[in-house]
Amino acid sequence: QRADSFRATDGSAVPASKLNANVLILRAVHYRELAGQKFAFHAIAPMGKFSTARIGGADQPVKNGFGDLTLGVTWFPMVSAEPTGTTFGLSGFVTGPTGNYKPGHGSVAAGGWSFTPQLGMVQGLGHGFFRDAAAEANIYRDFTKDGMAISQDTTYQAQAYLRYQWDETTAFSLGYTEKSGGDFFVNGASAGQKTEFKQVRLLASKFVNPTTQVQLMLGKDTEVKGGFKNEPLAQIRFTK
Repeated sequence: QRADSFRATDGSAVPASKLNANVLILRAVHYRELAGQKFAFHAIAPMGKFSTARIGGADQPVKNGFGDLTLGVTWFPMVSAEPTGTTFGLSGFVTGPTGNYKPGHGSVAAGGWSFTPQLGMVQGLGHGFFRDAAAEANIYRDFTKDGMAISQDTTYQAQAYLRYQWDETTAFSLGYTEKSGGDFFVNGASAGQKTEFKQVRLLASKFVNPTTQVQLMLGKDTEVKGGFKNEPLAQIRFTK
């Protein structure tokens, strides 16, 4: 992740700001059928390292290391493999304060409990095209750390992709994601940060063998408020 500008909550640029960070996310998913219904169980563990974090010419304190552990479950009330079929999933994720967090420091961890309900859908359009969409709300619980009262407004995110399945092993997607809300407060006062952005994405994925997939994602922020505006964001995902 690279950014050469920080945007205040009104969208204005804060000069002499820069961010360089690398984030690794480990995710385990187990699919199981229970009572005739299909489920997926998730465990997600991020970790990160910041090489540069600067706002307005001032280097920011950071906490490298593990982020918060997230556990979740998805229920699929509707599943279809037809070219124009619909697959629908209902998910719930709980994140606990297990990561390396300190108030006033940049980190992958958020430091408190949160709950994220999510709706996801895959709609077949025929001729190899699919519409992938998801919407979620991240609800944060207030907490106190090192004598500081931390709170954050609910964050809402929606994302949609048009995917073309080139063949059984290769796919390309063009998508858009938007996040709003998430204003951050310390001792009741605004910290000048939130989680509001708009981003376009391009993805390509390939099964290199029947059990191994590689995916490349390139993203570009088009608008940011209350955070760093990414230069082209690159993500590589390996699935086994």
